[in-house]
Amino acid sequence: MQGHAGVNVVPLVASNRIGKEIIETEHGNSEITFYSYSFIAGPTGELVAFAGDKEEAVLVTQFDLDKIKSKRHSWGCIVIGVLIYIKFFH
Repeated sequence: MQGHAGVNVVPLVASNRIGKEIIETEHGNSEITFYSYSFIAGPTGELVAFAGDKEEAVLVTQFDLDKIKSKRHSWGCIVIGVLIYIKFFH
């Protein structure tokens, strides 16, 4: 998932809970284990915040949206996207 942040030059949040949950089904009880490892990735895919698998955590961070916009433009993402759109849809 970090790769998606880098490719699209956007921050990304991946969340998962921890612990076990028992679900009653028509075939009996079923146990689901959640492994957490939630994280926040920055706009180039770097890990900014990370939660392990032993205890609950709340991850919070801030991003400079102007800096991200500048980085996105310097990589040519917007221009290339517009050119592809023009070529295929006009």
